[in-house]
Amino acid sequence: MKFPLFRVLKILSAASFSFMFLPLLMVLGAGLGARGGAAFWIGPMLLLVAAGCVGMAYKAWLHPRLERSCGMGLALANITSILLAAGCGWGCFYLATKFTIPEPVYNWTGFAFPLAAGILCGVAFLSGSIVFEHGYGEILTPTYLAVLTGVDAVCLLIPWIMKWQVSAGILAVDYLIVIGVAAFARNQSNIDFLMARRKHSLNHLPSKMRWYSLGLVGGCFAVIVVGFLLRGQLAGLLRWCLEILRRGLVQLIQWLFGGTSETEELPPDPSAPEIAPPDLGLAEESGPSIFWTIFGWLMLLGVLVLIFYYRREILGGLRNFGRKIGELLHRLLFRKGRMIPAGNQEGYYEDDIEDLPREPAPKTVKKHRPYDMKNWRKEYRLYRGMADGEDKVRAGYRLAMLYLLLKRVPLTSSDTPTEILQKSEKVLPSNLFSNVTTAYRQVRYAEMMPSSQQIQQLSEMLGNCAAGKETV
Repeated sequence: MKFPLFRVLKILSAASFSFMFLPLLMVLGAGLGARGGAAFWIGPMLLLVAAGCVGMAYKAWLHPRLERSCGMGLALANITSILLAAGCGWGCFYLATKFTIPEPVYNWTGFAFPLAAGILCGVAFLSGSIVFEHGYGEILTPTYLAVLTGVDAVCLLIPWIMKWQVSAGILAVDYLIVIGVAAFARNQSNIDFLMARRKHSLNHLPSKMRWYSLGLVGGCFAVIVVGFLLRGQLAGLLRWCLEILRRGLVQLIQWLFGGTSETEELPPDPSAPEIAPPDLGLAEESGPSIFWTIFGWLMLLGVLVLIFYYRREILGGLRNFGRKIGELLHRLLFRKGRMIPAGNQEGYYEDDIEDLPREPAPKTVKKHRPYDMKNWRKEYRLYRGMADGEDKVRAGYRLAMLYLLLKRVPLTSSDTPTEILQKSEKVLPSNLFSNVTTAYRQVRYAEMMPSSQQIQQLSEMLGNCAAGKETV
């Protein structure tokens, strides 16, 4: 059974479209007093996604049947969609009333927040039913991603200004899911676009090409997700590397400027408050962390493997860099020239003096001899040795054109055989050249074999031209 890749991408894209309403609900909830943590917002996020999926199911199954039911099927289907959106919003409102709102600020938070959640779920139902009409690559468009980025930024800025509690982790997970689904859908949509632009059938596409592209995108997305999950540890590792670099630079400066003796430390001030060291996400000094030991060795091994794999490119880049540095120093330090006074003007100018090579000048290349009647007769002798057939007619007609050019007949590349025949009336015998033109047309355009009489007439005309008897 073939995997329905396009259908899965379309469903995931339409379901992810509802994630745009989550930051709006979070800001409304924070303003209405529902200021919960990450665990609290998982329920509203699932309600929005479920409302969007119900809208997709309605568009895919119920809407076509209502539209074909009677003469007013389209109006009935639209009214049904509005009623179902209201019903979905009411159901989500009822479910949202079951949420335990942590520390509500206002007394009416228990009603206002579920009402906002129900309205946004109804809007998610309508959006899911609308976007399901589009292709899988036309749902999460770059415009949608730009709008989602702006909405997330605004919905993080407003709580920061108002000192509201909003879970930025849920928004980050929401954004990562949308970006991942959009990357997968866009990747496959680009393949379809390139095949259609080159007018190739999708049957010519290799069977594993789509899965290979999905694997590449999935690998990049997995690296991003791992980096997001280990952001604290990676930040600690970066600080640890910077600290080691700083200590190395300190040791190098001490070695360059007077030995390794450290300056005497001042006694600590008992009145100064003790500054706690920052939490770097690393292990305590009492014992090393097995995680960072393994991770560090793996990172070192990976760097060594990359250096060995790209050793030729690295050595080539170092050589080019050293060559450019050497050329720059040579131009700066060994530049030829002298400073001479500039007549009555003030200041000086530089005069670059170059030593001209004392080698003998190269021999003069003999100029190419222009095409003349001698060359034409040489090609005519080759033509006489050719066997009868299409190639001999083409070669003979070409010799006739060259002969007309030698006689300064104004021919152009856009001239048709009829126009050439008219221009050659004063140079070539009209009766013979007319038959030769007919034979050339039959050979080139009708792909007909020339007769022996036509080839004989062509040879007779060219023979007269070679003997200087071109006119009748």
